[in-house]
Amino acid sequence: MTKSIVLSGGAEFQPESDALVRAALKLTRQYRPGVLIVPVAASENPRKTVKTGVRYFGGLGAVAEYTMVVDAQTAAHGSQLTAFEHADLIYLSDGSPLAAVAGLADTEGLIGLRRAWDRGAVLVACGASAMAVCAHYWD
Repeated sequence: MTKSIVLSGGAEFQPESDALVRAALKLTRQYRPGVLIVPVAASENPRKTVKTGVRYFGGLGAVAEYTMVVDAQTAAHGSQLTAFEHADLIYLSDGSPLAAVAGLADTEGLIGLRRAWDRGAVLVACGASAMAVCAHYWD
């Protein structure tokens, strides 16, 4: 099974990102892929991030939903695992790389994300989250 990670430098939910996001959606091999938006890096306004993201991905033909994993406390609940179970594509938002790392490290949310990726879900990380999925990052 192919495992895909797509790293985007920024321009979250902007027309400049359409080509890259469409290519990521194609990697799912689904007609109407299920997208899960995870605003863990969006420490300043995660609700705005998910609202904008759901609208953006819907405009590209995907079925988008979100999980409000915004910090280690919300990522620690086992209920977060169910949000990852059926996603074809998981989108980690832009924001703060430190917030993304601190918010997911050693949590049920990270376990759910890893399981989804292991079963073939495409992982897309934008801006700060793209830095956070690497071994080393600058904050």
